[in-house]
Amino acid sequence: MAAGLDPAALKRKQKAEQAAAKTIIRIVAEEYVAKQIREGRAESTVSKLNWLLSLAYPDLGERPIAEIKAAEILVPLRRLENRGHLETARRLRSTWNPRIE
Repeated sequence: MAAGLDPAALKRKQKAEQAAAKTIIRIVAEEYVAKQIREGRAESTVSKLNWLLSLAYPDLGERPIAEIKAAEILVPLRRLENRGHLETARRLRSTWNPRIE
């Protein structure tokens, strides 16, 4: 406190950073799919969403979110584009960047 820092705030920040380091992409993606189900999305929509997300799991699925750099997100997208699946790559990109509601 003598240094002008709030010890409680510092502890909260450290806990948040530790939690973020343990949060992996696959878990966040599964939570997003579960949210879509709760909101009543059609079974076909949820199925397509799961399929799209599964395309990125080999490259990013088990990585902590805090460790992933922006350029690494391009890896699964470029792989799809190189196979000629441009629309799939575009949809995957928009799926990984859902609007927060």
